[in-house]
Amino acid sequence: MVVKLAVNDIGEWSGKRVLLRADFNVPLDEAIKIRDDFRIKAILPTIQLLSAGGARVIVMSHLGRPDGVDKALSLNPVAEALSQGLNKPVSLAPDCVGAEVEDLVRQMKDGDIMLLENLRFHPEENDNDPEFARQLAMLGDIYVNDAFASAHRTQASNVGIAKHMKICVAGSLMKKETDEIFGAIAAPDRPFVAVVGGDDFGEKTEMIDFLLDHVDHLLLGGPVSLPFLKAKGYPVGDMSAAEVGKASEIIQRGQAKLHLPTDAVLVREVTEMGRVEKVHRMVSFTVDLDPMVEEIIGDTPELLEAVKNPIVELKPGEKVADIGTNTGISYQEIIRFAQTLVWTGRVGDFDDPLSKMGSQRVTGILAMEGYLGKKCIAGGYDVLPVIAEYGVHEGFSHISTGHRAFFECLKGKSLPGIEALS
Repeated sequence: MVVKLAVNDIGEWSGKRVLLRADFNVPLDEAIKIRDDFRIKAILPTIQLLSAGGARVIVMSHLGRPDGVDKALSLNPVAEALSQGLNKPVSLAPDCVGAEVEDLVRQMKDGDIMLLENLRFHPEENDNDPEFARQLAMLGDIYVNDAFASAHRTQASNVGIAKHMKICVAGSLMKKETDEIFGAIAAPDRPFVAVVGGDDFGEKTEMIDFLLDHVDHLLLGGPVSLPFLKAKGYPVGDMSAAEVGKASEIIQRGQAKLHLPTDAVLVREVTEMGRVEKVHRMVSFTVDLDPMVEEIIGDTPELLEAVKNPIVELKPGEKVADIGTNTGISYQEIIRFAQTLVWTGRVGDFDDPLSKMGSQRVTGILAMEGYLGKKCIAGGYDVLPVIAEYGVHEGFSHISTGHRAFFECLKGKSLPGIEALS
C-alpha cells in the first residue's frame, strides 16, 4: 500500500484552512496527565510544516472511548502538550462541529493552530455518519490524514470526510509509517527476520501466515508460541484443540523458517507464612543446547542439570513466563545476521523482574543491530514500554505509532484510512 500524495507534494499552504486528522489517543493517569506523549511528538513535524507555511491548522482527534461528552476525556491535556512541543499557542475548540466552531475557524489567522474537541463525543464519528463527515469537511479547504494509528478504522474523520474534500493528502508521519513498514515487507534487504511475541493467538496466526511468505526467519516467543510448543508435544499447559491444530498446520508450512523456543522460564505462585511469592525455574524442551549456555550457567549445577533434562510435566499452577537462555542465544545469532528486522510482541512477562530477561535480550540485540545501520522496525502497544525502559529508541530505524494498524500491515491487509486518500 503506497501513499500517492503527501504534504510535501503541496507547494502552497498560505491562507489555506487545513483539516489535519491526528491520533492523540494517549494514555492518561488518574490526575488526567499524559503518561506517554510518543504519538504527540511523532506528529509535531507535520504541524510545524503546515503552520510555518502559513496554513490555518485545524487539528482533530479522538481520545478513549467516551459514551457522549466526558470531561475526563477532553483533549485539553493534548492541547497543552502541543503548545509546549510546538512552542506556540494551540487553542482548544469547545466542540468539533457546529456554528461556534465554524466561527472560531473564521477568526483564525495564517499560522494559527486550533485543536477540535474529542471527535468521539459524537457517536456519529464511529458510525462514519455522512452528515457528521460533511460538517467536519466544512471547516477546511485541504484534508491531511496523519493518523496512522487509526488508519485501520472506517470513521467519519478518516474515511467519510474524504468524499467531501477536493484535496486529500497524507501527512509526514503517515507517509513515513507506510514507506517503512510496507517497504520492509515488499522489498527487504535480506536476510529478513521477524520476531513475533505477545498474545491473541488468532490475530497473530494471521500475521505469522502472511509473514512466512516474506521472511527468511520467523522467531516466536510469549503466549502466542505456546500452541506451537504444544503441537510439538511439549508440556506447556492446556489450550484448545483448534489452536493446537492451527499451530500444527503452520509448523508444517513454515518448516525451517519458523523457530520456536527451545527452553523457558516457568513461574508459579506459592504461599508461605501468609505471603504469596513467585517461584521460578528454567526448563528445556530439547537436549540440543547451545555450547554458550553451559558457559553462562555452568556455575549453577542444578540449573545446568535442569536444562540438560527436558521437562516432562508442569507442576500445579505453573506456567511459561519467558523464553530461556538457550532460546535467547539462538535467536540472537539469527538476528545478528539479518539485514531487515521487524518486531512486535513481548517474548516474556515484562511485569515480573525474573521473567523479562528474554524481552530484555531481544530488545538489546535488535537495538544493537539498528545502531549498526540495519533496518529495524518495531510496533505494538506492548513493545513500546520495553523500548522506553531501556532507552534504545535510536536503535530502531522506525517505531510505529500504531498498534492495530501496525498489525494489519503485518497481516497484509489494506487500511481504509489510506485507501480513502486515493
